[in-house]
Amino acid sequence: MLEAYLDIETTGLSPIYSDITVVGIYATDGSYHRFVQLVGEEVTKANLLEALRGVDVIYTYNGGRFDLPFIHALLDIDLARLFRHHDLMLDCWRAIYMVASRQWKFNWVSPGSWWALTEQRQ
Repeated sequence: MLEAYLDIETTGLSPIYSDITVVGIYATDGSYHRFVQLVGEEVTKANLLEALRGVDVIYTYNGGRFDLPFIHALLDIDLARLFRHHDLMLDCWRAIYMVASRQWKFNWVSPGSWWALTEQRQ
């Protein structure tokens, strides 16, 4: 199974006002490795689909909320429909929550502010 790790760089946070400047893809099946970097004018629908040829699953970090919607809006490619997608950010949040819920207690600092973490002492 060929897995790809995908990340993009953009000129801003909105696909309406911004461009994709770089698409980085690392594809591997454990023994085969391929790295593709599309920069500037190389960032096209055809080039991206060629770079992902043979891929079964795409891994991203926050890709479900940023990278994939950005690519869909600007390159008209719905990667979530074409490939299985796994957003690693959700795994990280889940792991942090599991550790934090066992080792830390959450303390409210003040109304309107962010909560703080303090270590539980036993």
